[in-house]
Amino acid sequence: MSDEWHQPGSGRRVEPSDAFGFAWAEFSKVPVVWIVISAIVFAVQAIFGGFGAFADSRVTQVILQILGFLLVQLVSLGLVRASLVAADGGEAEVGQLFQADHLAQYVIASVIYSVIVGLGLVLFILPGILAAIFLAFYGYFILDRDENAGEALMSSFELVRANFANVAFVLVLAFFVYLLGICACFVGVLVTAPLAWLMRAYTYRALTGRPAVAGP
Repeated sequence: MSDEWHQPGSGRRVEPSDAFGFAWAEFSKVPVVWIVISAIVFAVQAIFGGFGAFADSRVTQVILQILGFLLVQLVSLGLVRASLVAADGGEAEVGQLFQADHLAQYVIASVIYSVIVGLGLVLFILPGILAAIFLAFYGYFILDRDENAGEALMSSFELVRANFANVAFVLVLAFFVYLLGICACFVGVLVTAPLAWLMRAYTYRALTGRPAVAGP
């Protein structure tokens, strides 16, 4: 998406208040779009996350589970796409959830990410949390820089390694913003989830040397 690129490095800083302010401003421009996007994503995850579990045959079950997994990955990639578009000054659209370019690399990276984070959580939890932070931006590198799964995971690691304290603070804040929606009888998550995604996109853009641009 971006033609301008700077190698990740230290010395750049993201102010958490700026990340949240950007996220709120972008959400406020098209709140209905973001709420619909959130609703679709959560519905797909809820319905298709275990798709095929009750199929009659094992073969049918496996096929349906694979299809469900791919659909969940498609809308997850769409979230990254929509938030990145917003960070570049564009406008999020529901249709961005269903664009399939880069899906193969995203699926591969997501599987690797899940294995690494899952193993880390088994090993006393903290390694898994650290892995989730270090690898948080792989989807952005896949979409924005057309990197393959391995490159994107490594790029995310290097980006966070050079700015760990700052990134960790912003991501933890975004996580608590997300939790606020869950505490509000889950309905609020339709608002707080987009804010968390937009905060992450803002952080990615700021730390790769191209600050996020608020749309008109």
